[in-house]
Amino acid sequence: MIFVLKGKGHSIIGDGPTEKRYEWGEGDLVSVPIWEWHQHFNDSGDEPVTYLGITNLPLLRAMGLNTLEDSTG
Repeated sequence: MIFVLKGKGHSIIGDGPTEKRYEWGEGDLVSVPIWEWHQHFNDSGDEPVTYLGITNLPLLRAMGLNTLEDSTG
């Protein structure tokens, strides 16, 4: 997840047919699904974007929810 402290921009989350664009700005919280392809873009012109990157992986590990399933068949 990212919490935007300053600036504005957008994120592309997903790949191919699942790709979606999400606009964000100061005070917004963007949640990126675990292992999902994503890219963040600064739309603030010459101004920097400041955000906090947050992960919940330690919590998922503690709850035993961090395992991956093989989807290749």
